[in-house]
Amino acid sequence: MSELVTIDPPLMPGSTQDLGRVLDASPRLDEIDVDIIRRAKSAADCDVELLPFLAWERGVNLWFDDWPEWKKRRITAQIYEMLALVGTVPGWD
Repeated sequence: MSELVTIDPPLMPGSTQDLGRVLDASPRLDEIDVDIIRRAKSAADCDVELLPFLAWERGVNLWFDDWPEWKKRRITAQIYEMLALVGTVPGWD
């Protein structure tokens, strides 16, 4: 035997007008910036305010806030190549 289960409060809006208001308030798929994550993970395209966080995520150990923006972007972009030299003879040069 099947029993009717009711959920209180209901998960769906009470009327189609309420549903229409919810859908109108939500962003449309064509309005969503789907490229934002790629830009946030790129040292060249990242917002300058987010650059210290990207550098930290990549393992930059030396960071000065008074560096020019180009230097911050360069260090952040090249950190993997620099870290590959740690502990090697070319790294001493």
